[in-house]
Amino acid sequence: MAAHAPGLPLYGYEFSDPDAPVLTGLPANPGFPYGAAHGFEMPFLFSSFPTERPLTDAQRALSDRMVDYWTNFAHTGNPNSPDAPLWPVLRPSSPLAQSVQSLAPGPGGIHPVDADSAHHCSFWDRLPQ
Repeated sequence: MAAHAPGLPLYGYEFSDPDAPVLTGLPANPGFPYGAAHGFEMPFLFSSFPTERPLTDAQRALSDRMVDYWTNFAHTGNPNSPDAPLWPVLRPSSPLAQSVQSLAPGPGGIHPVDADSAHHCSFWDRLPQ
């Protein structure tokens, strides 16, 4: 993305709520919870997405913050606002600054995380292709 839009800031996120409500219609998965599966952030952004249970109070607070971030980004090109935890710019050219915003409910749930390190990308990069 950075190669195609040099100079434009990039913002990455990782939805990190392992107890996110399961989307209605997905099969039961006993012994292997869905956790923060791909797309499970959508009910946090759009309340019309049907889920098997409603958001908790902490998840509703996260939802409100996420909607604020997305709205600020759509309006200004920057998700940040003075009353929210800082969402850092993703700097793909710097291996030491691969921070994305971790989005999880509860105190301290919204914070920058080095996704490369957290997901052991260097291990996976070493595997033969």
